[in-house]
Amino acid sequence: MKEVLFTFGDSEHFPFKDGYLIIKAVDVSNAIDEFRKLYPDKQHGVLNCSDVYVEQEDIDYFKKNGNKGKQCHKYIISEQAQLEAVRQDGYAIQYIDNPSEEVQLEAIKKGPGAIQYIGNPSEQIQLEAVKQYGNVIQYIDNPTEEVQLAAVKQYGNAIEHIDNPSEEVQLEAIKRDSDAIRYIKNPTEKVQLEVIKQDARLIKYINNPSEKAQLETIKRNNWLIGYIENPTEKVLLEAVKGYGGLIKDIKNPSEETQLDAVKNDGSAIQYIDNPSEEVQLEAIKKSPDAIQYISNPSEQIQLEAVKQYGNGIKHIDNPSELVQLEAVRQYGSAIQYINNPSELVQLEAVKQYGSAIQYIDNPSEEVQLEAVRQFGSAIQYIDNPTQEMKLEAVKQ
Repeated sequence: MKEVLFTFGDSEHFPFKDGYLIIKAVDVSNAIDEFRKLYPDKQHGVLNCSDVYVEQEDIDYFKKNGNKGKQCHKYIISEQAQLEAVRQDGYAIQYIDNPSEEVQLEAIKKGPGAIQYIGNPSEQIQLEAVKQYGNVIQYIDNPTEEVQLAAVKQYGNAIEHIDNPSEEVQLEAIKRDSDAIRYIKNPTEKVQLEVIKQDARLIKYINNPSEKAQLETIKRNNWLIGYIENPTEKVLLEAVKGYGGLIKDIKNPSEETQLDAVKNDGSAIQYIDNPSEEVQLEAIKKSPDAIQYISNPSEQIQLEAVKQYGNGIKHIDNPSELVQLEAVRQYGSAIQYINNPSELVQLEAVKQYGSAIQYIDNPSEEVQLEAVRQFGSAIQYIDNPTQEMKLEAVKQ
């Protein structure tokens, strides 16, 4: 860069009386061209000034002493010099007063963030900036929808800096970056559905998602019910129909929801506080082992459980004789989980499975005989079998 100094006298044709101005330019020729552009010749081919100084020694003299009692009127940087400066560093535009559109454009091309130093940039300049890096829209006051669209197409999350974006802008943002939904307040249903199609987990960033959006999420992954605040009853039902255990993520589920949950997975009853008899019964029908999750089940519930799975009696405290009988009729070995079974219960157990006698302390002769009648090899579990028992065993 080169400084060139132009002095003035007292001619009325000069732009200034006495004093001087300096133009910083690429070279002397560029400085003179800039001077002529600003202060056209009054006489063809003759500069509209007194003299031109290019030597640094002369320039320093005038800076110190002035010219005819006056100092520098202006310090000008030529447009060519401005262009050279911003081509090297776009942010240099912050030191340039009233840069031309061309200078602004070159600055933006070098560094789109330079737009923050441009007062009232044209739409063309705004577009050039956001096309390079959408997030610089934060430095633009009241951007047009065209600028907004260009910004989010380049960087979806730039929507964070857009007030009240249109549905079209919202859609473009999430098409570019689906997690841009985090920055959209009150997205339209169309936008919500588009986000869920891309990644259903993102529903957690949507305030008050529509029921349609909630259902679409659950259809894609039932487990995401935990990401939905205040899901509707219809959505809850859809979730637990797919996997009953999801009821654990639902606060205060209705009985209808509870029923759908246990019909899908009986063990889901463990997540339900104080389930009704009907809910308990449905859980047992689906999974008899679910009896272990029911506190103080009624005799009806106990019977339903052991009729399906006799061994389930191990989860029942103090079962009645009726429940014991049903358990061993279904599975003789279930007697191992019954404390002090009556002889009647013992007989029912060995009738169902002769080897169940191994689980009976001090069985009566009648029970022993019934056991070997049912299964001859059960004699191995009998101490000192009678002759009759041996004969029955042989028959088997």
